[in-house]
Amino acid sequence: MKKIPILLLLSFFILQAFGQEEKSEEFSKDYHLKKSKNQKTTALVLFGTGSAVIITSLYVLYHRNKNHEGIDEYSWGPIFAGGIVADLVSIPWFFTSAWHKKQAASITIANQKILWYQGNNVGFVTQPALKIAIRF
Repeated sequence: MKKIPILLLLSFFILQAFGQEEKSEEFSKDYHLKKSKNQKTTALVLFGTGSAVIITSLYVLYHRNKNHEGIDEYSWGPIFAGGIVADLVSIPWFFTSAWHKKQAASITIANQKILWYQGNNVGFVTQPALKIAIRF
């Protein structure tokens, strides 16, 4: 009679263990690859926009000075500075993109040999396992 509550208790633990869902996807490879791609896209947009603004402002300043037209340097100065700021802001985005790509490369699925009962004997069976390389 004492065995029944113990068996019920164990069965509830087993059922709960199989019924759990993965709550956090912070450590998944897909999460890091998606984040890396989004950050690289952001960095490329910032860098391209900043470079285009710098080139355009320099082109306009050069051609207006060349033609001796009246130029208002003060109107193009902030635009030129904004292009430089956009280029500088893109640098950390490139670094974080590379970091997330490195994190995704450190998370792999590998086959691992484990001891398992096969009939009346004990043998090795390969089982997929999540391999996380921790680097400091």
